[in-house]
Amino acid sequence: MSLAKASLAFPDKYDLALSKAVRGYQHDADAIAGMHRRHRLSRKTLVERFETEMSQAIGDPARIRLNVVMVVARLFGIEEGRRLALRWGVPLPTKR
Repeated sequence: MSLAKASLAFPDKYDLALSKAVRGYQHDADAIAGMHRRHRLSRKTLVERFETEMSQAIGDPARIRLNVVMVVARLFGIEEGRRLALRWGVPLPTKR
């Protein structure tokens, strides 16, 4: 088999971040934070992508929204996370 005509496809940084956020594991949140440090994510783009493209994610929708809220709070600050939580009707993140 020749690889001359093979093509590779990689998810963009927002798709990768959202796929990790949906799972909701701590090591995924750490990986998203690391990605954000190296390749800044836009809060607006991250949230818009979630709202428009992740409606078919498998799992409890409220839990998935909460996972994304927690990622937004970690990357962009607790107030951004709280605004999003209110908008989506999920529990408000608090400082530890």
